[in-house]
Amino acid sequence: MNPMADLLASRYQHAVTGALGLACTTDNGNGNVIIPFDDCAVIIENTAPDDPEFLCMGLALQTPAELDPATLDIIAARITSTTKMIKGHRKDRLLILTIEMLVAPPDQLPDVNYLAAILPRAIRSLLHIAAATSETLTLEAQLNTAPTT
Repeated sequence: MNPMADLLASRYQHAVTGALGLACTTDNGNGNVIIPFDDCAVIIENTAPDDPEFLCMGLALQTPAELDPATLDIIAARITSTTKMIKGHRKDRLLILTIEMLVAPPDQLPDVNYLAAILPRAIRSLLHIAAATSETLTLEAQLNTAPTT
């Protein structure tokens, strides 16, 4: 990693652990910050050195094998169209939920206090939509496998 990527990872880690009290690790290969939860992990992408002002965070949900790609695309589109800041898309058998926003002026690192102010709402929103989406995926899978009369 380059020095700016190290600094950005450090700022995200400080905001997550210091201000939020959550455990996190850094992927040494790319500097992404990983926040583990029971059923998933939120990943904050390290966008330095190209776009350190850009926050991109997300999580991936496993999808039931019973659901076809078209159904997953519909669920992802519904997430994108009905939430303010979360976008959904399908990648193979995964449903990816992301939040992307500018958090600093161009080519500058975000302020730790600002990150500490916005990350709780962003993480909470991702986890809330992930839980609701998991329920939807389960119900859709049950409907797809229910016997028809």
